[in-house]
Amino acid sequence: MIAAPAVSRFVSQVVFDENYPTIAAEVQTLIGNGGEARRRARVITCRTDRGDLLAEVIETTSGWVVHYRDGNGDLNRNADSYMPFRRGGWALEPLTGDRGQLFEAVGRSGLYGLQGAYFIDRIAAGEIGFTVRKPDRLSRP
Repeated sequence: MIAAPAVSRFVSQVVFDENYPTIAAEVQTLIGNGGEARRRARVITCRTDRGDLLAEVIETTSGWVVHYRDGNGDLNRNADSYMPFRRGGWALEPLTGDRGQLFEAVGRSGLYGLQGAYFIDRIAAGEIGFTVRKPDRLSRP
């Protein structure tokens, strides 16, 4: 379980769409600068039960966004091929506060080699928790 302090800056799809160029530039800068930028930023990493980096929840100036990676930890540039609601090659979406958001995104995607899936839990309690569930035990939260 990975938890973060209270989250009050959820992002609606409308705000995300209006600010997408700025958000994408912030995420690109963060990813490009590597460790130094990550130490200064608020980033929550989500991993499969094999330890592969699956997604990161990143605080931007517009609010929290979800940045998806492939199973090898690389930026998931092919996200649109299996999840059409994601934008472009950056595989970004707003963190809306929907309890099942990450579950919906990765738990039912059929990603090759995915050993577990994550979903947002305990939103009402004021924090984000990412919980690994085995694919054979997945159920809608």
